Amino acid sequence: MSIVKNNFILCYSSLLIIIFTLSTSTFPEEITPNTAPLETNILPINLEQTIERLKQLNQSVLFKLHPSFTESPSLGFNTFIQKNEKLTYSETSEPLIKEQLIASKHINITPKFEDIFFLLSDETRLKACKKIYSNTPQDFVQKIVHYLGKGSPEQAMVINQILPYLQNELEEHLIALLQKNPTDIVKKRSIIYALGQIKSEKSAPLLWNEIQTTQSEEIQYTCVQALANMPHSLSLEQWLQLLQYNSVPISLTSAYAIVEYGGSSSEEYIRRILFGEFPVSQRVLEYLTDRISNHPLHIFIPFSIEVMKRNPSLSQKFSSLLSKKTGVNFGPNPQLWENWWKEYLNSVSSIETPENIQPSPDRNPPQPDVKIHQPRVRKR
Repeated sequence: MSIVKNNFILCYSSLLIIIFTLSTSTFPEEITPNTAPLETNILPINLEQTIERLKQLNQSVLFKLHPSFTESPSLGFNTFIQKNEKLTYSETSEPLIKEQLIASKHINITPKFEDIFFLLSDETRLKACKKIYSNTPQDFVQKIVHYLGKGSPEQAMVINQILPYLQNELEEHLIALLQKNPTDIVKKRSIIYALGQIKSEKSAPLLWNEIQTTQSEEIQYTCVQALANMPHSLSLEQWLQLLQYNSVPISLTSAYAIVEYGGSSSEEYIRRILFGEFPVSQRVLEYLTDRISNHPLHIFIPFSIEVMKRNPSLSQKFSSLLSKKTGVNFGPNPQLWENWWKEYLNSVSSIETPENIQPSPDRNPPQPDVKIHQPRVRKR
């Protein structure tokens, strides 16, 4: 009996040793579920790691709360978002996640207007704007005007970048706001500026009338800025009228519009202005001179000689340009330049025709030194 008892004790002890050994060496360590709120704190850089973690937990309770992943999240992010119903736009502040949520074809999310300032691309901002507009058009237009004129410089820049793509949404609303003649000058300038950025030719008669009736040079200048974005919204005769304003910003912006108008009629007006047929400021004359100075030499040289003959006030300016381009210097004397040009034409071979003369390295066309910019914004 004692032998049986001893054998039983020995077997029992051996069994305990085996159980202890298996528990410490054979089985893996207990997997502690990652209880972090995956629905709201998934960072893009950790997304693949998170998926791998979920695969490892395929026997745990946690995994049952999440879908299976059959493809890379970079290829199927819309599917991932669609199946995780707890992940909502308002619960995440991560910009990239917001981008993906707005761009998703499977989730209908309308962001707040202020969210567009934190999105990472103009394309997503535009999608967000269209969603906001479709739900609250009046409020959307009011906020566009507010942040353009009274937001921070960074906010105004964001609005400025997306304005050209919102003509269909904004045009009628902005025209209606301008017709109400707001007394707040910053708001009014913002409306006018926005009409120019969306190239609203429908608003051109209103803007022209505003120029003629307002006593504010700031409003006049903003109207001219807006119209200069769409030069053909006015006739060349109207631009010539604005060109002769005493305000340098207005006259220079009008000169810019005449050049951008293009065509033979525009060129003819520029010739007549430089010949001195219309009373304009010296700044306008110098600006137009710089703009035409990149014409081919076989056109620019005879034209310069004619200008020096007909408008002596520009002789020094044109002679300096001719000296830089030809390497010779006859000063502001049109007759000497004319004699030299005739001799040159007589001496060149048939191969070296004036048409083959190459101008100096191209320069970018100069812009008016008065900035064409958006309304002043209040710095914070």
